[in-house]
Amino acid sequence: MADPAICGTARECGHYRKVGFFLDVNKERFHVEQKDLEFLRSRKPAHKSYMFRMERTGKLVRDWNLIVPVDVLERAWRSRIEDFAGKAH
Repeated sequence: MADPAICGTARECGHYRKVGFFLDVNKERFHVEQKDLEFLRSRKPAHKSYMFRMERTGKLVRDWNLIVPVDVLERAWRSRIEDFAGKAH
């Protein structure tokens, strides 16, 4: 559970989960190390939150307590598949 004393305001703590999700999805592309993801996870808030305030639909990504729109998740997976296919050639 994130403590605002560690990461700043509650809003700043929420940014850890969004940045963490993005880097987690793109870890191969940006060469993100597991220790960096763990650092971000340790600062994410315990409560669930929507990725976008105005969009109240999506699927919960438990690792980040983040409710992500389905189209964003589909794009993320498509990107991973394309990266993998590109490495195979």
